[in-house]
Amino acid sequence: MTNKLNDRFQSIPLQQYLCVDEQLCATKGRHYIKHYLSAKPHKWGYKLYMLYGTDGFSYKFEIYTGDENNPKYRKPEDSNLGLSTNIVLRLC
Repeated sequence: MTNKLNDRFQSIPLQQYLCVDEQLCATKGRHYIKHYLSAKPHKWGYKLYMLYGTDGFSYKFEIYTGDENNPKYRKPEDSNLGLSTNIVLRLC
């Protein structure tokens, strides 16, 4: 005998689409990682790269510091494919 609850959930498609986007977290504080982005409504803040799902929730995020591609701070197993590609690979 099969479980009726499991039969119901097998018909639901579980395909999930993910998106990586940047976001500016506005602040008036002073820190070396604070950025100025003229196209944003709040011009000064911390730049975040976030991994979103189709449901609108963010699953992971990474704060942009400017040192992501510096070999001194990169993990040995990380490849050097460029700033954006490395961030996407780390988030996924």
